[in-house]
Amino acid sequence: MSDVIKQWVDALRSGEYKQCFSKLADGECRCAIGVLAEILPECEVKDDYVWINRGGEGFVYSKALPQELLDSYGIDAVLTFRVMQDNDAYRMSFSSIADVIEFTATRSPPTSSAPTTTASCPPTTEEHDG
Repeated sequence: MSDVIKQWVDALRSGEYKQCFSKLADGECRCAIGVLAEILPECEVKDDYVWINRGGEGFVYSKALPQELLDSYGIDAVLTFRVMQDNDAYRMSFSSIADVIEFTATRSPPTSSAPTTTASCPPTTEEHDG
């Protein structure tokens, strides 16, 4: 699990953030992705926007974190979508969302040592009149 994902999980469990739904931020409240934005050094959350420092390109603001930024921290689009859905649609608690993130980030892709076989029917020699 990357350092940023560990910090995100810890922040969600910290009790420091109040939870909001269907928006990045609402006053002092944050959605789960808003909590992530708070810990990323390139980001600053203001109102319902995140200001993102693009280095020499200046700042951009958005209502969402760009996936290429999340990818750079090892947070793929599937996890991002899952977290948004768990926060906004299912209204899961931050603690439960942290469990999902932790489980997803620590599990390895399945590997199979079993041989691959294909089932096939034995050839038939009978002809059938249909």
